[in-house]
Amino acid sequence: MTTRQPNISQFFIQIEGRDLAPEVMAQLDDAVVEDDLEQPAMFMLRFNDPQLKLIDGDLFKLGAEVHLGAADVSGKGKPVMIGEIVALEPCLEQGNSVLVVRGYDRLHRLLRGSRIRTFLNRTDDDIVRQIAREAGLQVEIDSVGAEYPYVIQHNLTDLAFLRERAARIGYQVRVDGRTLHFRRATARPPQAPALAWGDRLTSFRVRLAAAAQPGEVQVRGWDPSARRPILGVARAPSAPPQVNEDQTAGQVAERTFGNPATLVVSEHPVASQGEAERLAQAILDQVGGDYLTAEGECRGEPALRAGVTITIGNLGRRLSGTYFVTSTRHTYTPRDGYTTTFFVSGQRPTGLLAAITPPPAIARFAGVAVGLVTNVSDPEELGRVRLSFPWLDESHESDWARLALPWAGAGRGIFAALDVGDEVLVAFEHGDMARPYVVGCLWNGRDKPPRAAVAEGRKLILLHTAGERVITLDDGGRKLILTTPEHSITLDDAARTVEVMSGSQRVVLDGAGRSVRIESDNTLELSGAGGALRIGPSGVELSSKATLDVRANAVLSINGSLVKINS
Repeated sequence: MTTRQPNISQFFIQIEGRDLAPEVMAQLDDAVVEDDLEQPAMFMLRFNDPQLKLIDGDLFKLGAEVHLGAADVSGKGKPVMIGEIVALEPCLEQGNSVLVVRGYDRLHRLLRGSRIRTFLNRTDDDIVRQIAREAGLQVEIDSVGAEYPYVIQHNLTDLAFLRERAARIGYQVRVDGRTLHFRRATARPPQAPALAWGDRLTSFRVRLAAAAQPGEVQVRGWDPSARRPILGVARAPSAPPQVNEDQTAGQVAERTFGNPATLVVSEHPVASQGEAERLAQAILDQVGGDYLTAEGECRGEPALRAGVTITIGNLGRRLSGTYFVTSTRHTYTPRDGYTTTFFVSGQRPTGLLAAITPPPAIARFAGVAVGLVTNVSDPEELGRVRLSFPWLDESHESDWARLALPWAGAGRGIFAALDVGDEVLVAFEHGDMARPYVVGCLWNGRDKPPRAAVAEGRKLILLHTAGERVITLDDGGRKLILTTPEHSITLDDAARTVEVMSGSQRVVLDGAGRSVRIESDNTLELSGAGGALRIGPSGVELSSKATLDVRANAVLSINGSLVKINS
């Protein structure tokens, strides 16, 4: 019987910088490495362990650094992946024992828990550097430069948050060894060794699909500072496959199906023209990447990794050219040797990771939420406030939130200044927590309404300030009442009266009785340019600076204990 000799020279494994011993490599049943632009790269190693030495030993430790590599066609060893062990799976069944070792590259560190925090006046460069530092990673960045006054990480993992930031501007988030890369998706990528059908390329499948391809992408938004729309437009993918297709995906769709198609995106708030244009280009690149997709397999090639380009020949005039690789799968077995499968697609995961990977999207908050006012000193004097969300994180403070008030416009509207600590109802523009709006104020168990809003058989509308100044519109009683702590004015349509009170002093205009009544518990004065009438505790005094006429069409009676004339 012929003994199978493991072909271990094609594949090598290092644990914490040391090569696995030949006797351990001889127990390797298979190895798989998956690499995708949108997720941490992963590896899986399966060892036959009939005597349970690997299971009982300490060679494979959680967190240990693993280098996986293979020999290229020249025999020179090249790395395939650098990662760390995250799981050990002993499998014992039917007299056979196997140890499965699983791991990820260090990008997985950005998946450890979600965070709620804000970044004020920071660039994407600043944000990426901070997150990389927290994860113990070095960083390389294609500088973005644009500074954002407010960015929120809303209950997202660091990786989901960075992918969200990258999706807005057409960037990629990758880790190579101990370095986090935040780079343009269209940056000049490395070139893998060329392949040719009939040589090292053993299979290749291509799909051209134009049905859902737009001619352009428009991102629309609103700039409240300038009070004008924002429009960003993209018409051509940044880096389509360099094959003999002389038209973009959108042009092919228009030529084939007629009528140019436009994809309008309005549900992603944007703050500037530049941000809108970057987002439009990123969306077009993602959608346009689905026009030409491909899957190929070749004899093992370590340099063939997600994010590289590869030139493929012998595919005919139309399809021969350069392709951008979005994911790969490297497989090694002692029986079949080392093979590499690669995928060409849009910015979407493929392979085993596709089933567990959501599409890159902006974090959304559906519905409304309760907030507490934390700051009312708006530097732009627009009446805006900052908020905290105690149900989310008490230390978090929102960006400046605009107030939705009745009849607000140029120099008009009902404005009620809020106080720190007020409970309010908050909505978010297109669900983006970075764009809050205060749509109303709330009473609660501690902050109660000044009086019942609906009285017995009467409908009341109250405007009540914290200083006890109240305007009451009483439809049931047909009254309008203006009240302060010391004064009141009542317009009573039912009684046809107007009553003005200041303390205990009272003036009543009686339309029904056709009378005017003035009441005072002290002095009553009526004065004009030529004279005055004064009624007080000491008596009544009538004076005139000129002529004073006292007339009666009937009897004139003057009574007193003593009547003095010209005295």
